[in-house]
Amino acid sequence: MSDYLLDRSSAPTRFSLSHYAPTRDLNRAMDRELSVGMTVASRIDAAGYVARTALSCVEALSKAEAGLVAAAPAATERARAIVDAFTAVAMAEVASLGRRCER
Repeated sequence: MSDYLLDRSSAPTRFSLSHYAPTRDLNRAMDRELSVGMTVASRIDAAGYVARTALSCVEALSKAEAGLVAAAPAATERARAIVDAFTAVAMAEVASLGRRCER
């Protein structure tokens, strides 16, 4: 059966293989787009990391605030002010990353 198969290695081709390769301009354009995509993905990943960290910290601080309020009701306002101040800082950081990504 192998006698009936065409030996492709010895068959002449109509065009050289370089004819099928992408042009240098196309390769450069593809590299630019890949670079843009990787940059955007890195920014999104960084923003997600900051948001996850901020949420984790706010959760921990809120639990600590609840424990402090239960133990010392007189400290309620101070504990709430501290947690709220941190939350405002965390929100500002997450928002600033969003503005930087709009470039």
